[in-house]
Amino acid sequence: MQPNQPSRLSTSAEPTPPRRRRLPELDLLRAAALLAVVFIHAGSWLSGADAPPGHDPVAAAIALARFCVPALLFASGLALYRSHGRPEDPVGFLERRWLRILVPWLIWAPVYAGADLLLGQLAPRPGDVAVWLAYGGGHLYFLLLVAQLSLLLPVLPTRPRWLVGLAGLVLAVQLGLDALHTHGPAAPGALAWPYTYLTPVEAPFWAGWFLLGCLAGRVYDRHLTRLDRLWPLGLAATAAASAVVLIEGQGVADDWWRQGTNAFLWPAVVLQGLAAALTLLWGGRRLAATVSAAWLWRPVRGLSQHSLGVYVIHVLLLNLLGILIGDWPPVVRIAGLLAGSLGLAYLATRGLAVTRPGALAVGEQPSRPEFPWLGVLRTRAARWTITG
Repeated sequence: MQPNQPSRLSTSAEPTPPRRRRLPELDLLRAAALLAVVFIHAGSWLSGADAPPGHDPVAAAIALARFCVPALLFASGLALYRSHGRPEDPVGFLERRWLRILVPWLIWAPVYAGADLLLGQLAPRPGDVAVWLAYGGGHLYFLLLVAQLSLLLPVLPTRPRWLVGLAGLVLAVQLGLDALHTHGPAAPGALAWPYTYLTPVEAPFWAGWFLLGCLAGRVYDRHLTRLDRLWPLGLAATAAASAVVLIEGQGVADDWWRQGTNAFLWPAVVLQGLAAALTLLWGGRRLAATVSAAWLWRPVRGLSQHSLGVYVIHVLLLNLLGILIGDWPPVVRIAGLLAGSLGLAYLATRGLAVTRPGALAVGEQPSRPEFPWLGVLRTRAARWTITG
């Protein structure tokens, strides 16, 4: 989610872009998408992970929140391309990128496997554990997906028209695959694994969002920022696409491999995710220009900066909270699950990031804990020393 430091200036056809200022609208996009992810996982405790939108109001709300994964992949492509362009050192870029993404997967996959075994959600048989890992390890599939998509950045064309053509072609292929998977028959025999079952961890079913984000990163400062006045149109398009998601959901069969995580592959969700991403970017840019108090953006920026760790950890906390508050009324329960898992995951991420092993586990660089009140005390002490 947050890009690595850019490398030295490239000597290729397109230099690696210099370090650019942080975009508050990109922070808003990440934070909003992460909130939607947590809501989906919290709501699944009430409606079930694979419930179709027509099952109940919570399932319908979950369907509307599924813009989150397209938005996160779009944000990842935008941030990476804006910081790196086409990296001049592909091996070094991929080493840093995979260290940040795959080490957390290697650390947390055994933790979640153990939790699922304790909760009875995973049978203690080697074959079942192997299948669970093949599916990506629950919600950790996203890390494997982003690791694959990172391979595209070093080989992207440097000419803008070629990048537009490639992004359009890959998106068209993705839409075709997604439509066939959502509305077509299951593949027979051995083909069922790559075509029907393992789609959450296969890049071709998702790559269009990432490449559109790369394209947005290529033209963002020069072109997309000038279109921020169109945010009301983007909001209307998002609302219309969300309605189409609910309509399409009525025609999707109840097979488990079409619902749940695979519902992100519904063609209507592709359009909804792109509309929501642009709306949040444009609206966030306008909002940041009108809000002068930096402290108002601090929670958004904090959630964006620590989004990977929060994403990884929050499901473990949901499992605990789901047991502790399972008897609460539905509305109160989902609010408690959402706020509790999000807040505790954020605090856990900040705490882990203080040490090097903990920082590796949440995909961050080690950081010193920040205590704003200590800074105030130091300032006052310095003034007292000078004046005293």
